[in-house]
Formats: sequence, structure tokens, C-alpha cells
Amino acid sequence: ARPGGAMMLPHDLEAEEAVLAALLVSEEQVHSIAGTLTPGEFYREPNQWIFAASMDLYARGEGVNTITVAHELSTRQQLDEVGGTAELHRMILQLPTAEGAPFYANIVRETATRRSLVGLAEKTARLASQDGDVGQAVAQVEVELHKLRRRRGLGPHTIGPGGRPEMWAKLEDFLGEPGRIRGLRTGWENIDRALNGLMPGRLITIGAATSVGKSAFVQNIARQLAVQNVPVLMFTTEMTADEVRERMVFMEAEIDRLGLVYRGYTRDDERQLLDEAMGAVRGWPIWYCEESHPTSALIRAEVRRAKELHGIETVFVDHLGYVEGRGETERDRITDAVATLKGVAQDEYLPVVATSHVNRAGAGSGDWLKLTDLHGASGIEKDSDQVLLMTPCKEAGERAWAPMTADEVRQAKRSGVFTVAVELPKNRHGGYAMEYMTEDWGQGGRFVPLGERHD
Repeated sequence: ARPGGAMMLPHDLEAEEAVLAALLVSEEQVHSIAGTLTPGEFYREPNQWIFAASMDLYARGEGVNTITVAHELSTRQQLDEVGGTAELHRMILQLPTAEGAPFYANIVRETATRRSLVGLAEKTARLASQDGDVGQAVAQVEVELHKLRRRRGLGPHTIGPGGRPEMWAKLEDFLGEPGRIRGLRTGWENIDRALNGLMPGRLITIGAATSVGKSAFVQNIARQLAVQNVPVLMFTTEMTADEVRERMVFMEAEIDRLGLVYRGYTRDDERQLLDEAMGAVRGWPIWYCEESHPTSALIRAEVRRAKELHGIETVFVDHLGYVEGRGETERDRITDAVATLKGVAQDEYLPVVATSHVNRAGAGSGDWLKLTDLHGASGIEKDSDQVLLMTPCKEAGERAWAPMTADEVRQAKRSGVFTVAVELPKNRHGGYAMEYMTEDWGQGGRFVPLGERHD
């Protein structure tokens, strides 16, 4: 116990010394331990110094042994406090076997994690006893917990020539059936083929001007996944969960909601279709987070919670502009938000799909959208694995299409049907693609590839 009866923090000094001794006698163990531990994970401060000196020597390409480490500690004026060269030799004499270094390193890491948990519990208790915003307190705890999870995953960053066994298995699987789409299907064959479906670990950003229908587009994808019984989490910043569900009812029934408003009544056949659609939507595995300005910490926490409780396999964020990223400017905040979503995709091994506005110049130019038209374009292009751009189009001759101006888009929307070119200008994992689709509010806002449309 600590002085005064306080609990002694978890630690294992024998394991710490075994790791240090192994570093001093075996170059092979230096290679295996480097990158798996940090000095702060050692409980005893002199042990932190020895480990830090060893890793700094290793990083400089110098040998790690009692002589070099003792010299390094001496230059830092730490050798005497460590116990001198005699202390380094004592550790070596007590080392059972150098080959057990990874085992001892794991003990050091586990006890460090337990100490961190104790510290987090104390911090949580302090926050809980203070006045203030409870949501902010929870967010702080979630951030610390995420950092702790990340540290537990710390390991060697360089993979050897043999690679990971699962990589070779994936390659064998691909060669056996190269045409099969591995990710979750959106329901649009050409897009699925270009993306390889929605693949875990990837961030897919969808950019379009206001009123072009990017929210409806991702809701179409969510509907396709729900029909396949794929659990989904949607962050809805502009619409409430009830509004999204209602839109999906009309999408499922293929009925124009606005048409019913203008007509003023519902026919019996339409009511039957809507009743059936309501039953279907009620049972779909879609969970909603209707936070207007979600923070990065909230997104991470909700994704992790939904994954553990509901087994979600895909995340939608509609849209990036409302995520509370860090930074002084809008560009900085979007860059931080995109980096957060990329981290979520990788850490939780899920596909994350986010929507993004485009700037005013790009929205009303009457030209094809470009990556540079996106708000926070540099951050989006840097961290997104794949980017889809939606440009509204008009016919410009036989089998030819041209971008609409903003005025032409407004005119087309009055009819409830217009064509959108869905372009894949960035694809880190494949090639370029372009798909022309009809957004038809007569079918409840469904997006239908032109080749599949039946008027």
C-alpha cells in the first residue's frame, strides 16, 4: 500500500528488469522490443531512463550493451542515480533467459495499462464530483479511454518480408475469384465494382452541392444495406432520425411524398404500399445519432458503443461540415474531422461514408465538380480512400451529358426527376469510374442507374 493506506499502483519490477537486461545482452531482442513499449510504461523511473537510453542508441544505429548504455546515461547525468554500471550487470546476472523478453514486455505493458485505468478512474471521479457540463466530462473520459486503447495496440510498425499470414490468404482468395466484390454492396453494380463495395477500414467521402441529393444518396445506400440485414449507424446532423425514417418509408414504397401533399389524399393502393413499407423500415437494423454538431470524441464513443451493442458494420456521417473538429478555420476543422473519421474506420475496421458540401464557386459553375471544389479539399483528399462527386447533368446530344448550372438544377428539381453523374475521381484502391443515375422523387427519392430506369 501507499503511505497513508492508499492503494499501491500495479507494477512488476522483475519484469521491467528482465526486459532491460535482455536489451543489454541480445541485439535480436532489441529488434523485437523496439516500438512495442514506451519509457513511460515502466513503473520505476531509473528503469525508464535505461530503456529510453537504449532506444535512443538503437534509433541512432549504435549498439546497445552495458558499455554504450552506461555512457549514454552518464552524458545525461543519470548513471549514478541508476546505480552505476554495477546495477546494469546485476540485472543481467538475474536474467532467466533473453528469449523471454517479449513475454516480460507484455507484463510491463499490462501493468502500465492497469495503472492508467486507476488514473482514469480517479480523473472520472473528480469530473463526476464537479459542477459543469456532464457531456463534456463524458467526452473527456472517452478521449482518455481511446488513447489507452491505442496504446494497448502499440506494436512494431515495420512488417517483415514474409508479411502477415492473413495478407497471403486474402491474395489467394482474390486470385481464386478476382471478379467477386469483397465489400458491402451499395446495390449499384458499377459503383460496387469500382469501390470493391464498402470495404472495412476505408473512408469514402461523397461531395455534392446543396440540393443535389447527397443525403438522399447515402440514405439509398443505407436502405440497400438494411435490406441485406447489414447493421448501420447514421449520424444525422441536418435531419432528425424521424425525418430520415419517414423518407425511407416513401423510398421503400416508391411513392412521391410531395405528390400526396399536393393531391391532399392517399389512394387505397398507395396506403397499402406505405403500410408495408412502414413495417419493413421499422425492422431495419439502422441506428441513428441525431446530434447536430457531434464532436470527434462523441463519434468515436458512439461508433464503439454501437459496434459492441448492435454489431454495426457501416457508419454514415451526414455531413462533415457539422462535425466539431479542432482548429481556428473551417478548413482546419474539416481536416481534423476527416482525420477522425479515417481513424474510426481503421481503428474499428469499418467502412465510414461521409458527405461533404462544395464551395459556392463549384456549386454554381455549370462545370464538372472537381476535388478542389470540396470544402476542406486538401484534408478530404489526403485522408479519404475514395471520393465520389455528384454533378447534376442534362442531355447534350445522343448519349452525351453536360453539367447543369444552378438555375437549371432548380428548374429540374421542380419536375422531381433529374440526372446525376456520380464520378469516382479518387480511388486509392482501384481505378476511375463514372455512373449516370436518375434521382427520382416519384419513386420516393431513389437513385436508379440510367440503364436500369423504366419510365
